[in-house]
Amino acid sequence: MEQKSIFDPVEYAAMRARIISLQPDAARQWGKMSVAQMLSHTNVPLEVGLGKLQLPPEGNFLTRRLLKWYVLGKTEFKHNLPTSKYFLVSGDPVFEQEKQRLLDNLDDAHARGHNGPWAPHNAFGELAPEQWGTLSWLHIDHHLRQFAV
Repeated sequence: MEQKSIFDPVEYAAMRARIISLQPDAARQWGKMSVAQMLSHTNVPLEVGLGKLQLPPEGNFLTRRLLKWYVLGKTEFKHNLPTSKYFLVSGDPVFEQEKQRLLDNLDDAHARGHNGPWAPHNAFGELAPEQWGTLSWLHIDHHLRQFAV
């Protein structure tokens, strides 16, 4: 099965529409985050790839390669997977601000696309642009499904 990517114009438009349809009172289907926390959480790795945010590297050469191989081989993420401590969100982010931030980051990532440049991921290390497109789609899709969008 071909993997989806935020670089694909059809997938990008569909994901953007799903984000726009998200409401602040959306009920989560699993997990602990509020919808505003989820939006803030999905922004973090996207901003790492875009070079807007730098996080300390996690893991080592072997764990990065294995984790990258495992995650990028998926077509969707399972519920309640562990996340990087750097991606955890506490407090009460402002829903509309985080929603707009995610839309802006998605637009920036789609525009950058296959041409890059893309910064290394803190947990996976260097990723090809295609891998960033797939990983971003998988992560955002996972959390939109978490809130039934």
